[in-house]
Amino acid sequence: MPVGGARDTAGAGRIRGRVIHVGEPYMARPEFSWDKLPLKIVLGLLIAAVALPIAFFVLCLSIALAILRLGGMGLFRGFWELVVNLIMWRAIGSRGKEEPVRSVRIEDDSGREYMVHVRGDIESGGFNVNDEVEIEGRNRGGTIIFRRGFNLRVGSEIKVRRR
Repeated sequence: MPVGGARDTAGAGRIRGRVIHVGEPYMARPEFSWDKLPLKIVLGLLIAAVALPIAFFVLCLSIALAILRLGGMGLFRGFWELVVNLIMWRAIGSRGKEEPVRSVRIEDDSGREYMVHVRGDIESGGFNVNDEVEIEGRNRGGTIIFRRGFNLRVGSEIKVRRR
């Protein structure tokens, strides 16, 4: 069942046709993964459950040492700077993660053309111009986002590893 045209933006589909163009790969930021959101929330809560008592302990220790004039507030400030630096390092470091994207155009038997975006590293299989392929993916605004495929010409499954 072919995926609908540019105005049909819902659902997933399958395209069978001939590859007429394979673009050069370019690097792009990965799409947000909603399926990993619950895991990130749980991990964030667990980290907060561990970090907050430690921060409270260090704050209390810093205040006690400051009262005794042993330079305790410097201990808390150093701990706080470490935490802020770790958070900022994580935020800045996540921006540098990019994945390769290839644009592929496929023409079906009726002459209709489809744009397919292949995000990630191709692990097995592949496609070249004039290969007969079957592609499965979801339609987003008239562009098919590749999920999996099969190269009928060479008989290989096309697998992509997302970053």
